[in-house]
Amino acid sequence: MPRAFTCIDIPEEIAEKLSETQKELGVGRPVKPEKMHITLEFFKDISEEEMTQIENEFEKLDIRPFNVKIKGLGVFPSKKHIRVLWAGAESKKIREVYHTTSEVTPPSSNKHDFHPHITLARIKNLWKGDKKKIHQALEDFSGEKFGSFEASEIKLYESLLGEKGSNYREIYVKEL
Repeated sequence: MPRAFTCIDIPEEIAEKLSETQKELGVGRPVKPEKMHITLEFFKDISEEEMTQIENEFEKLDIRPFNVKIKGLGVFPSKKHIRVLWAGAESKKIREVYHTTSEVTPPSSNKHDFHPHITLARIKNLWKGDKKKIHQALEDFSGEKFGSFEASEIKLYESLLGEKGSNYREIYVKEL
């Protein structure tokens, strides 16, 4: 059964700016700019029928384009135990969109509350000094505005695992 996710892609110029910030910090395993997005739902094991169901249900949704600001840095799950470095995605509408879309999708594999973000790096082991570097970056970039954009699509991707990580295959696009 495939792995898949629904998301909002971010503009290339914002992804490049975030990538430059990640390179400057030099921590963890960075996410390539072309793979940066705001995940709405993640599905670890989903059938082809369920993916078709998502497409059909999304076609019925009436969601208008909305603005998103990319601002600040954060970590998951906590500052003490860092596994993910992310940039925040702020929007008055994004939580409403998340709730609307999650009502019509199969149960997701998300094991945490929805927190709109863009993953910049995954961190397996913190090297000496990296935790301090990350904590300083959280402070230094707390108000940093990386850009804003109008979200005009929600996408469904299949995530294909390979030897060098995952590759994404676009399955469906819902125009807003």
